[in-house]
Amino acid sequence: HRRGWWPEPGGRSAGPASGREHSQRLAVEELITTEASYVHNLQLCVSDVRAHLQEKQLPDLDLEGLFSNTDDILQVSRRFLEGLEATANQESEQLLCISNFPVIN
Repeated sequence: HRRGWWPEPGGRSAGPASGREHSQRLAVEELITTEASYVHNLQLCVSDVRAHLQEKQLPDLDLEGLFSNTDDILQVSRRFLEGLEATANQESEQLLCISNFPVIN
């Protein structure tokens, strides 16, 4: 067998385009996984860390400056993640859909 040219599961033949599509799908899956982790960790930072620091009432800590845009970043990241997840079944059109995301409005 030549690498990349045997039939894929489901009977499709694998060629250069399908290998590239497979790589793109893997990259998008990694992007979704990474963004989901980022959103989760940012949510923890916004809710738990900020709340903990507010309770401590440290005199020299500028919480307003430190967390000034985290709520906005979290909102944009959530919308981006939702858009990524919505493209999961779009296969060949997935990258086109992602490139047209209206994330910031």
